[in-house]
Amino acid sequence: MEYSEDESDQNDYLEDHESDDDQMQDVQLNTSNNLTNVGNENDESVHKGDAHKGDEKLENFSSIYKPPTNEEIQGLKETTDLYKSNLFKLQIDELLSEVSIDFSKTTSLENILHKLKEIFENINDQPDLSIIDAKSMLLKKHDITIPFPDPQPSDDVKYKFGFKKPSAFYLVGSYPLKSVIRSRNGFNVDVVVIMPKSIFQEKDYMNYRYFYKRAYYLAVLSATLQDKGLALNVSVEFGAFFGDRRRPIILLKPLKNNSDPDFSALNFTIRILPCIPMDLFSTQRLSPSRNNIRPQNFQDLSQIPQQQQSVDSLPPTPQYNSAILRDMYCVSHLNLLYKNSKDCPAFNDACKLAKVWLHQRGISGDEDGWSGFNGFVWKMLMCYLLHDGGVNGGKKLANGYSSYQLVKGTMDFLANHDFIRNPLFMNKLDESEEFSEKSFTENFDVVFVDNSGKLNLLCGMTKTALEQ
Repeated sequence: MEYSEDESDQNDYLEDHESDDDQMQDVQLNTSNNLTNVGNENDESVHKGDAHKGDEKLENFSSIYKPPTNEEIQGLKETTDLYKSNLFKLQIDELLSEVSIDFSKTTSLENILHKLKEIFENINDQPDLSIIDAKSMLLKKHDITIPFPDPQPSDDVKYKFGFKKPSAFYLVGSYPLKSVIRSRNGFNVDVVVIMPKSIFQEKDYMNYRYFYKRAYYLAVLSATLQDKGLALNVSVEFGAFFGDRRRPIILLKPLKNNSDPDFSALNFTIRILPCIPMDLFSTQRLSPSRNNIRPQNFQDLSQIPQQQQSVDSLPPTPQYNSAILRDMYCVSHLNLLYKNSKDCPAFNDACKLAKVWLHQRGISGDEDGWSGFNGFVWKMLMCYLLHDGGVNGGKKLANGYSSYQLVKGTMDFLANHDFIRNPLFMNKLDESEEFSEKSFTENFDVVFVDNSGKLNLLCGMTKTALEQ
């Protein structure tokens, strides 16, 4: 309501110039008479001067009290239609401005990301090594211990560990979508590096072999970045992605040493996530009902008795399988979120509001991300509700909704939907026997399957956590 400030000025103007109405009428009459009585030059000049002053006043009046633009009218209409009140909208706008990142001030961060890309593009390939040689080389040359998950691999494994430069790099997560928010711990910038197919074998999805090779790959990346750390002015350390020790990541944090350039004021953490192409492993081998961890005393597949290689003879490993699938579909999820953010203008602002809400309830940190609910799952749920989840198979949310309406609609769905009786599938058209509803519900407490139809986004959530 930007015109309300000028209303008092307008009233004062009209009150102070009520006496001028007659004068203006005289000016108009005299001007009309002068058109026919052009002989009196003195009267004509006087009346022209008065007319000029009147026109000047009207011009000043119109310049101050311009009619609203189309954009302003649209904003007023949205405030009326999409929010409870004008004050409520102002409060939401103020909250968003407080938690949003000013991307015009992230030039130094962008420079680091470009340098990272150059480092990855020029990194040297490493020869294939045995596990003993791989651990020895990294420990002696770089003082790095490979972050193998438990159980640790034995020193007599037959397969080799290789390293070749990444085949692709992607910015993923909230930063490229511009839905990142500031918090006490700063904000994260996620960089995915795609490990090439050539360093893996067909059955590396079994017995932690994929996770062991992934950990070695990450350690070599860490060694390279450690050498470049001072040039980048960042520290290099390991972390666990959403608390999952099978999926270690590299954390790059600004050094607070007042050097040039000094990035510490931005308070960011760059997280480097090794991932794999979607077609590296057969997804049928990674279904919820499959077992991919053989007894620990059989490291070599050829030594496993034939009867124990049967899928039915061993319990399924749905959490293990889901961890591999997460690395396969990371980029696919980014593409889905990007498309929905373009189709729904308020999508990113709704994600910011949701993160604030999750932070206030302490359920959005890394320690809760794998086992519970986080900002990523919220965004995927909004994507689902923009296409499904409504009455009679319709949409729960619409692309034209405001950020407040998107958040409110998603909260309403979370509060009322029975996830136990009605599992969610973003794409049920591609359902197969291996990834059927029965296969998911028998192996997970809570089910919300992503757009690939293969990965349960709530694979680690328990019924108790859902009730909370």
